[in-house]
Amino acid sequence: MHRPTPFGKYILLERISVGGMAEVFKAKSFGVEGFARSVAIKRILPHLAEDPRFVEMFINEAKVAVQLSHANVAQVYELGRFESDHYIAMEYVAGKDLLSMHQYTKKTGDRLPMQLAAYIGSRVAEGLGYAHRKTGNDGRPLGIIHRDISPQNVLISYEGAVKLIDFGIAKAAIHSSHQTQAGVLKGKYGYMSPEQITGKPLDQRSDIFALGTVLHEMLTGERLFCGDNDFLTLEKVRAAKADPPSRHNPDVPPQLDQIILRALAREPSERYQTATQFADDLGRFLHMSGAGLSSKALKSWMRTRFAGDIANEEGKDEQFARLTLTAEGDLLEVAQNEEDATALWDPLSEDMLPEGMHFEKEEPKPRVVSIVRRDPQPDPQPEPELDESLTAPSPVSSMNLPPQSLDLPQRTTPSPPVVPDRTAPTARSAFGHDDPTGIGIARRDPAEIATTTTMPPKRGIGRREIVSILVTLLLAGAGGIGVYFAFARDGGPESGRVRLEVSPADGLKVTLDGAAHPGDTSPIDLGELPTGPHELRIERAGHETVTRTIEVGAGEDRQISIALEARSDSPGLLKLKIEPAGGEARVTVGGEAVPQAKWGPGVEVPSGAPVEIAVDRRGFRPLRQSVTLRPGEEQTAALTLEPTPASMLIDSNPPATVYIDGKRVGRTSLTVNDLDPTVEHAVRLEARGFEPYETKVSFTGESRFQQLNVELER
Repeated sequence: MHRPTPFGKYILLERISVGGMAEVFKAKSFGVEGFARSVAIKRILPHLAEDPRFVEMFINEAKVAVQLSHANVAQVYELGRFESDHYIAMEYVAGKDLLSMHQYTKKTGDRLPMQLAAYIGSRVAEGLGYAHRKTGNDGRPLGIIHRDISPQNVLISYEGAVKLIDFGIAKAAIHSSHQTQAGVLKGKYGYMSPEQITGKPLDQRSDIFALGTVLHEMLTGERLFCGDNDFLTLEKVRAAKADPPSRHNPDVPPQLDQIILRALAREPSERYQTATQFADDLGRFLHMSGAGLSSKALKSWMRTRFAGDIANEEGKDEQFARLTLTAEGDLLEVAQNEEDATALWDPLSEDMLPEGMHFEKEEPKPRVVSIVRRDPQPDPQPEPELDESLTAPSPVSSMNLPPQSLDLPQRTTPSPPVVPDRTAPTARSAFGHDDPTGIGIARRDPAEIATTTTMPPKRGIGRREIVSILVTLLLAGAGGIGVYFAFARDGGPESGRVRLEVSPADGLKVTLDGAAHPGDTSPIDLGELPTGPHELRIERAGHETVTRTIEVGAGEDRQISIALEARSDSPGLLKLKIEPAGGEARVTVGGEAVPQAKWGPGVEVPSGAPVEIAVDRRGFRPLRQSVTLRPGEEQTAALTLEPTPASMLIDSNPPATVYIDGKRVGRTSLTVNDLDPTVEHAVRLEARGFEPYETKVSFTGESRFQQLNVELER
């Protein structure tokens, strides 16, 4: 489907995903008094719609999911049928699934922060725990097992919400009569539990193993159980051998390693027995680590990374907002004119729009067009004959305006070109003035016209005048001849000198009277030039070309200053200075990785729009900063990284009171956060009947975590 389509009481706006059994559309539903909202419509694939097994599975999914109402489970609104199509209407989540986020981090190297990964895992575990313990109206447990916990089925909204979706192969006690056939595997191989691939009876602990797999991959950025083929993948799952995430991501502390490895235990009896226990341990870890994360932090991360996708979706929503359904179920778009209405579709003619499409049009507003004079006309005069070789094509010749409306200039002498002011917010005419019509024609104030009237250029003394002077001097006497030769030998009345001051000063291409000048860096000396007009052209990459007629007077020595204007589409140059120096850091500008060799010289960035700079360095807080450069502007962004606060896990036998830098901080076992990583800390443990224990702890390099396990002596 390439365009919005009516579907019963919904409009299917665009297809957002397709799987093995169904396809999902973003849709629009309607209520009374103009009420409308976005929903997701899951529709069984056409070639499966006649297969009773798939239809039954589809209906079972709806029966399971419609009973679930939790902040971390996507809400199902209804199961319906339109014509021959079964569908499920559910909550629409504007955001990304974990698979898309994994692909983003692979492409950019911008790994999901460890704390955010743990937060997402805790939210999924909360929703999963709710589904596992859900009871029916009779109070009996429904016995729901999801059986397909995978990155595709965890959605992260742009607002920071975490949603578990797709109970398409979920197994519940209410459907226990429809058992999976022997030898048939459902789900994605790399996210199954060992007991699931061996055909053993399943319980909720199978979902816990799958969620542990997903969380391990979020922390490491690598697939956990993935072989060269399906058989090898299944063998890896069966063996259930998993490295601690910290082996691939040094930011992961030992406490989080232990949580993940417990969820991935091969034997179900060694795992968390409930998803709620899993969620509690993740929440406790986040609290003890001082992260204290909420959906606000996740929202910030999502909106920073996917700003372009968010803007694109908001733009579509503005178009979709104009769509509604008639009482007959036809698609209706309210628009000011046909051009506005058809802008939503690729087709260019009304007969190519969806069947039943209507337009509501308003009368077009009249457009006011005025023609500007190039020169003032104080008194009516007979129109002179025009020299066609000197007359430029009229900018209004293709507008089919009536002849009497054209007020053409009577002069044929072309005016000096005007460089348009591209910083002005309005359109500009061909003559460099405000153009409210946007078609190259503008109004001009009579006073402005009077001040820009083209006058004949002043000429210096030429050879003809000198000959006349010579004849006069000859008549006056031989003394005049000496004056003439002295005057002509110095070249005074025949030439003048011109120098250029151009900004920006480098990378210039100067053309004088059609010939290239060797100078490319300002100031430029054009040398001795004959008197009279000369055509000057200055070009520079990323800037508007300046063409100007300069008049050289006899004996003149003048300097001309010209400021080149950057083109509106020319990029800016962004240079980076990152402190403290040293250490490896990942830097992206506008989502593109920038190697350290280019930090100083700079990188080109689009002008006129915010560009995000992201700096990630181990041992320092992630830094995000937005800059906006003007066309052609060069700017140095000074970025100072703040060290990540250090933490220390302290345990002892027996339990003891802990002092750090002379201050009592609690009793073991405890984690101390917000320590300054740049200084050495004095640690003292005291327990009655035991010798005090003292040591010094420092955080070397970029490490921000230390662990002490102390056995006190009596």
